[in-house]
Amino acid sequence: LFFDEILAAPTPEALVLDYAGRSTYDTCYRAHAIFGLLRAILVTQAFHLPRALYLCDSLGLQTTGVVADRRGYQPRSEFYWNVREIFATAAAWWDKAVKAVQENQAAWQAALALAALGGARYGTGPPAKPG
Repeated sequence: LFFDEILAAPTPEALVLDYAGRSTYDTCYRAHAIFGLLRAILVTQAFHLPRALYLCDSLGLQTTGVVADRRGYQPRSEFYWNVREIFATAAAWWDKAVKAVQENQAAWQAALALAALGGARYGTGPPAKPG
C-alpha cells in the first residue's frame, strides 16, 4: 500500500528499486556504484536502520533514515530481531572491512597492469621517447 502511494507521487522517476540487492551491503553498494546515487532516503524497520545507515554512509552514499514500522513487535519477535541485528552488524562490519581490502587490491592490480602497458599512452607514467 505504502509503495503504491509512493509510486503515485508526482516524481516516481526519482525512485530507484534494486531488485538485485541480496543484502543491505549489496543494496547500498549498488545504489552508489551502479546507480550513481550520491544521496538517498533509506526506509526500513527501526531495528535495521542503524546498520543500514552505517553501511550506506561507509560506502559513500549520504543517507537519511526513515523508520517504517507499521506496527509494534511482539516482545519475542523484538528480542529475536535485536539479537539477530547484533550478528548482522558484526557481519556488516566484516563485509565492509574485507571488501574494502579487495577493492584496494583490485585498484592496485589495475594500476600495475596500466604501468606494465607503458602508462604514457594513457596519460600516466613518463612520456614516450620521440622516435
